[in-house]
Formats: sequence, C-alpha cells, structure tokens
Amino acid sequence: MTSNESEGLPVLDFLLSIINFIVELYLSSVIKAFLCFHDKFYSWLNTTIRNLLDENSDKIPKWFTANFITYARTWLVVPCVILMTKGFVVVPSLILIAVDFGDFLDGVVARYWVERKEIEAVGKEIDDNDTKDKPTLEPSWIIRHREKTYGGFIDAVCDKAFLIPCWISLLSTVPNSSHVNTIQYAIVWSLILIETASGSIRFKAFYTSNGITAPVVKGLDFSTSAVKADGIGKAKQTLEMVGSALFILPIFRYAGLLLMSAAVPLAYESVRRKIKVRVIM
Repeated sequence: MTSNESEGLPVLDFLLSIINFIVELYLSSVIKAFLCFHDKFYSWLNTTIRNLLDENSDKIPKWFTANFITYARTWLVVPCVILMTKGFVVVPSLILIAVDFGDFLDGVVARYWVERKEIEAVGKEIDDNDTKDKPTLEPSWIIRHREKTYGGFIDAVCDKAFLIPCWISLLSTVPNSSHVNTIQYAIVWSLILIETASGSIRFKAFYTSNGITAPVVKGLDFSTSAVKADGIGKAKQTLEMVGSALFILPIFRYAGLLLMSAAVPLAYESVRRKIKVRVIM
C-alpha cells in the first residue's frame, strides 16, 4: 500500500462515519413513524390474507407457491419496460403496484405452506411409528440450509431483477437541463448502484453459506440476514416500488421522486447491515 493510499483511508473512514451518523439519525427520527406504520399495516394485511388462505385451503392448488409468485411477478419486468419505452405510463405504473403486492403475497404464501407441511409431517411421523424403521438419507447441512433460505434469497434477488431494468428505462424519461433533473438522475442512479451492490452481497451470502452460523471475518457478516430482507429492507422496497410507480406518471413524478429519495438512506442501511452487524435503537 502506498503512502497516498494509507493517507486516503482515514479520510474515507471519516466520510463514511458522517454518512452512517446521518443515516442513523434519519432512521431514528425522520423515517421512524413510517417504519412503525409500515409494520402495523403489513401485519394487518398479513393476518387478513392468511385468514383467506386458511378459509379456502381446499381450493388452493399445489402449484400456487411463493416461488411461483416470485417468478411470475419478476417476468412482468418484460412488458413493463417495453410499455415504458413505447411511452405508456398508466399500465406500467399499475404493474409496479401489482409487483409490490406480489412481493408481500409470496411471503404470506410461503409461511402458509410451511405450516401446512409441518402439520402433514406430524401426521406422517405418527404413521411411521406404526411401521418398521427404514434407513433414510439425510441431506448435508449446506443443502438443508440453502433449501431453507432459498425462498428469501430468490425473492430479494428477483425484486432487484425487476426494479433495476425499470429504473434504467426511467432514466430516459428524465428531461435534460435544470438542477431538479440532475437530482432525479442522482436519486435513480443511487438506487441502481446500491441495489446492484445489495444483490451481489446476497449472492455472496447464499453461495458461501456453510449451513451453520457464519463467522464474522474482517468486519463482514455474510449470515442469513444478508440473504433475505429484514424490516428495513421491506420498508425500503415499498418506498421504491410505490415511488417508481408514481415517478412514471408525469402528474405524480415529484411525489414519486420524494418517495424514492426517502428510500435511498434505507437502501444504504440495508446494504450496511448485510456487511456489518448494526443495531439501531
């Protein structure tokens, strides 16, 4: 390492500490009320949809899984981007809202099937006790861990696979000249770069997991929390999706820009929590 590089590191650390302080202040004061409301609203929505699933359990097909919903909503990026490039705004905006709802729905459906399988496993265990013991093959810890975390991993990665192409397409809709347009470019590019980094970390976390609690190495923590979204990540996702949906509509562009700008610190914090354990009081 050269002397110039060693001198530059303290400056970088100082700048990062300032950014971290501002983000933590933002989380604990400015955005705190929204985070509380978001948790309460989605808790109510979760209970409502789960009751509907339980009441109609005999009508739900086996193929209606969380992964099916995740893959289906991700493929909606194709018509969404095509329509935006053709100048349509209303339908792409509605697609974004539908994808945001699908992002929530697949979590509810995933928990529903997990509980169903647990109930069926208990019944199967009782039946197996009445028969002779048979040798079984158990998968390795790594395989079992990846199977357990795959749903959260692919859900979060597919969110980025949908949003990033949409944001890149939205860049072409920002008019040239004026400081306001520069701010629009800065916010959209910030989200693109941060979410790309977040997706890379998720791949690293998922494919290097050893099936047990990951050790902290040189300040990096590639544990399960880096694989799937946490509360901050889910609130950020809502702001990004709804903000992008409004940003597409010319009449609501600045309202959408406001929500997207509110998501930038959350996106930064979401990445920071993936590479370093943080607790915000």
